[in-house]
Amino acid sequence: APSASAAGIAAAAVEVARDYGWRAVAVRSSARDEDGATSSGAGAYATVLNVPGDDVDAMASAIDTVLASIGETGGTGGVIVQRMVAPDAAGVVFTIDPVTGAAFLVVNAVAGLGVTLVSGAETPWEARIPREGDGSVRSADIVADDGPVELAPPREPVRLAIEAERARGIASETAV
Repeated sequence: APSASAAGIAAAAVEVARDYGWRAVAVRSSARDEDGATSSGAGAYATVLNVPGDDVDAMASAIDTVLASIGETGGTGGVIVQRMVAPDAAGVVFTIDPVTGAAFLVVNAVAGLGVTLVSGAETPWEARIPREGDGSVRSADIVADDGPVELAPPREPVRLAIEAERARGIASETAV
């Protein structure tokens, strides 16, 4: 049986899904210790995909799964319920090189859903974009050669990642 908190969240989530016509949703974690200035926690906690938007029991079960994955590590946080999409590609933009700390934006992407990227099941396409002294990037350096699908250069995701970094005052990781 779902926990009391999951049942209440599920009822509200199903109502929202019905109001917006979402046939399926993704239930994801939102934990304080997932992403920090010195670490990336993408994929650290459970994500449940393709949960029927009108099924309270399935929604509650998915919410319990995600909350349990956070609790297993002693983390604190909650869940995000969002419309399920079928992307051509998904990825992450790091505003510093996550391995070396060098002044590069690093874009990792895979075809389809990002779950294969964050789980490590698929080796991502990667673009390294040098940063200027002021933290900006030159538009000409943002390319999508040999990407996971035919796509335009990731200029908007890069712009949003830099904006998030400036707003937070620390390096960031932005899902795209």
